[in-house]
Parts: sequence; C-alpha cells; structure tokens
Amino acid sequence: MDKLELVKSTSGIRGVVGNGLDPVMITAYGAAFGTFLKRGTVVVGRDSRPSGDMVMRAVVAGLVSTGVDVVDIGIVPTPTVEIAVKKLKARGGICVTASHNPSQWNALKFFNEQGEFITPEQYKQLDAIYSSSSFAYVPYQKLGVVSCQTHWIDEHIA
Repeated sequence: MDKLELVKSTSGIRGVVGNGLDPVMITAYGAAFGTFLKRGTVVVGRDSRPSGDMVMRAVVAGLVSTGVDVVDIGIVPTPTVEIAVKKLKARGGICVTASHNPSQWNALKFFNEQGEFITPEQYKQLDAIYSSSSFAYVPYQKLGVVSCQTHWIDEHIA
C-alpha cells in the first residue's frame, strides 16, 4: 500500500493513522508546537476515535519534552478546547480530531492563545520547526507537567 500524504493547513495536520500519520510524526509535531510557543501551558482535548488516546499521548509527549505544561481536558468537542484555552490563559491548544473524516483518520488542530486556529504565518513557522527538526528539548528537570481537568465539557455547556 502506498503511503498517503498528510493534509496540512492552518487548521492543522490530518491523515490516516498508520499510513501517513504515525506516532513519531505526531510526537515531533507536539515538540514543534512546544518549541514554537516557547514554554507556557497548552490545552489538549480529543474526540472519541479509536486512535485518539494514542495520538493524544504522542502529542503530549512532544509538548512536555520542550518544557510545556499540558492541561488534558479529555474527550470534548473542538469548541471546548477553544474555550479552555481562553479561560486558562494558555499559550495555545491542540484538539485531536479529524471531524467529519472516516474513523481511520485523525488530526492535530492547533490553536493560538486566543483560542483561534493559528494564522497562516504561524503555521509556516510551526511547519518550518517540524521540517527542520529544530526542537527546543529541555533537560529532565525542566520537563513540562501534565494535569487533567475533565470539568471543561460541563463548563462549556453551562
């Protein structure tokens, strides 16, 4: 089977898990986003796809490796990630979801500190970091910390 290409845009990257979108790539994009943000906190949420947990853990590993703290808000719709980014005053967010695509697909959607999709210029910077593998890894004493806050879906609905 031919390897499928990733679909890349300002709303993120998406592809078929195991055929174009793999854990090494996902971790590298997490590290690229952490490097791009230069520390702070990132909100991460996901949908309920079968690959969601794996993709989320891989992207979190990349973020934490660059010293970024992560707030895992669990299985939520994309707008809940946007709301949490703004309310927590996070540096950005990632939603692991491929929206309307078939279940074998998954994606990373990147948000800025306003809880909006990153701009085309920001995406170019992020992709340049990813493409050059210019990741700002930190020593173990400065690794980011992961916390879980699963109340955000209730906050969104309220």
